[in-house]
Amino acid sequence: MLVSNARAFRLLWIGSWLLAIALIAWLGQLVLGETIPFDTDEADHALAAWDVAVALSRFDIPLFVRSVVNQAFYPPLHSLLVAPFYLIFGASYGISRFPSVLCFAGALIFLALATRRLLGNSPTALLGATTALALGFTSLEAIENSVLCMLELLGIMLFGWML
Repeated sequence: MLVSNARAFRLLWIGSWLLAIALIAWLGQLVLGETIPFDTDEADHALAAWDVAVALSRFDIPLFVRSVVNQAFYPPLHSLLVAPFYLIFGASYGISRFPSVLCFAGALIFLALATRRLLGNSPTALLGATTALALGFTSLEAIENSVLCMLELLGIMLFGWML
């Protein structure tokens, strides 16, 4: 009976990951499709990242330091995360928001792995990690923030990484 339970939990684990991947893919498509209006708070975050990207593209160290130090939001990690996306893909609403989707994915991964590590390698650990995944990808607040150019999801992901 224990073997079949372990198999069922593994299937549940795999199914949870597939659902999480589908959610992330849908959020990525939603963000890159630019169907959500950009608000002023997002613009403040995006502008700080744009300033950092411009400084990096010009190899202007004093401008880079000013861009990081004079931000309205601290810590400046969000703009340091988004700036390379601007340099690689160009600036757009979708690219401004896409790092938040990736941070949401990272937060789900770290949450599930931390839960599994805390509970050991057992069916209980798989159930706990699956529950953590389910709570993560059913949190409307996290999903809403994952499609905005905001720093909240970066903070959640870093917190999960520290666990």
